Amino acid sequence: MTSLVCELGRGFRIPSVVRYSQQSLCCVLSVSTSGFADWKAGGGTAQWLSDAQLLGLIRSVHAEFNGAYVSPRIYQELKFRGLPVSKARIRRLM
Repeated sequence: MTSLVCELGRGFRIPSVVRYSQQSLCCVLSVSTSGFADWKAGGGTAQWLSDAQLLGLIRSVHAEFNGAYVSPRIYQELKFRGLPVSKARIRRLM
């Protein structure tokens, strides 16, 4: 049984005095049990970069590789460096 206190989106709150099985929580929240366990054990969500910050990183990676990298390669490089980015966002900013 899992005792859980958290605030979820749209003001939904799971009370601390009630105990739920992990499987029941996952069913109600429509998430996988492994995803729930990762979320519960994790250190929070990754911090997203502002467009200006990301554009600076894109420019530095582009310059670092002498202008040879285009959006898919820059996306791969930033993901490799552990940054939370998406292909669409990289394409939009380039």
